[in-house]
Amino acid sequence: MSVVGDKYQKGEYYLPQVLLSAEVFNRSLAVITPELKKNIQGGNAKGKVVVGCCEGDVHEIGKKLVATLVGAAGFEVYDLGKDVKLELFVDTAMEKGAQLIAMSALMTTTMEGMKTVVDMLEQRGVKGKIKTMIGGAPITQEYAEKIGADAYGATAQRGAELAVILTGAK
Repeated sequence: MSVVGDKYQKGEYYLPQVLLSAEVFNRSLAVITPELKKNIQGGNAKGKVVVGCCEGDVHEIGKKLVATLVGAAGFEVYDLGKDVKLELFVDTAMEKGAQLIAMSALMTTTMEGMKTVVDMLEQRGVKGKIKTMIGGAPITQEYAEKIGADAYGATAQRGAELAVILTGAK
């Protein structure tokens, strides 16, 4: 999907190719998930993770992969989907007793929502008890530090590893 995204950005692929690739990717996840479960470090991890794409963002391929790998690592995953209202991240994490919120943004216009979620956790007095991990194409380690997120996952695989580390589920 990374190659498809690059080709789309360069004008070599068009929306139909992107949509077809996304459909193939999503169907492939169902096939490869059992094998992924065997290869994730910390496969016996226990904990709860809320995952979603920030409000206004409908690009969920990367988020789906993170949710799959985090689930394969043994976590109970609450996948809120795409275009998630920001307060729903915090409300769900508190209601379900989640230790981690993992947010994704592909658009620079939606990544500011991540800071809003971090701020909400602070306002509700649960920042630190509920940790935050962010990722997506425009996201960087520097941005994670700037907004006070606990971690930045550059890849879905790294996101699964960080979920284990951040929750102390090793």
